[in-house]
Amino acid sequence: MLLDNWNEFGEGHYLFPTREFGFGYLDAVREVFAPGAAEHRDVTPDDLGRGPYDSQYRFWLKQSKPDR
Repeated sequence: MLLDNWNEFGEGHYLFPTREFGFGYLDAVREVFAPGAAEHRDVTPDDLGRGPYDSQYRFWLKQSKPDR
């Protein structure tokens, strides 16, 4: 089995958590290739206080143009 690129968004193929399916695809791959793996917890950047992905840009934008 060949799993394609992890995050080739421009190419139209990717394997990552989504809003629609959550970690479902990743969990399916894990179940196939590591059926006896230990329990795990799905973690997002928001869970670690690092989200959303554009938070630094939004902060900069607010500071540079206060009327927005």
